Amino acid sequence: MDGSWHDNKKLLRKDQRWTDCELLDRSEKQKLHEEHIKNLTKKNREMFHRLLSETTDITLTSQWKDVKKLIKEDPRYSKFSSSDRVCIAAVILLQCCVVAAVKLASGPSH
Repeated sequence: MDGSWHDNKKLLRKDQRWTDCELLDRSEKQKLHEEHIKNLTKKNREMFHRLLSETTDITLTSQWKDVKKLIKEDPRYSKFSSSDRVCIAAVILLQCCVVAAVKLASGPSH
């Protein structure tokens, strides 16, 4: 379940567990919902990061359209919106650039 409290509240009201939570007021339910969505987003982000890290065909010169072809069948890929995917991929590529720059700066290893 992704999305805003407003959108998900409509779905939750159809669930029996919603009525089981009558002891909680609206702000408590909203806070729990937001924490849950935050945790899901973090988990999905970590899974997507791991997916990119595990895909050995991704290099510093890889283009997103090529990376997408390599990973689009993996279920971790579909857990993210397209803008989030591009953002995380950019972070991974930046991390790779930093590692490469550090290796270059430290000189040849013997």
